[in-house]
Amino acid sequence: MKPELADKVRAALHGWSAGDIAPLEALLHPDVELLWWRTGDWDIRGKKDVLALLKQRAAQRSSGVTIDVAEAGDDAVIVIRVGPAEEGPLPATLVTFNSDLIVKLHQFRTKEEALRAAPWRTRA
Repeated sequence: MKPELADKVRAALHGWSAGDIAPLEALLHPDVELLWWRTGDWDIRGKKDVLALLKQRAAQRSSGVTIDVAEAGDDAVIVIRVGPAEEGPLPATLVTFNSDLIVKLHQFRTKEEALRAAPWRTRA
């Protein structure tokens, strides 16, 4: 992954955690998908609907949550959120890009599950 894209993602996620959705909105592809670890009602498609859920989650966020971004190949990162111990483990999200835009946010129960699903491919 290009370092400047990884930096944009980190900045956008930190903005989102502080209630500023605009930097993250700029990175979303119009046909972005947000998928839960089990297919169902939580699966959302389309920038407008994904943004609505992200705004809702930002408003519900408790303080004390930190966000870490780890590269997972040329076209993906894994977002790991860690909160206070009483909240228990938070989902990890595998974020996939195409042409520097987020095309998929796939949530997993754990960082380990997200790592197993990561593409880990590199460009030749």
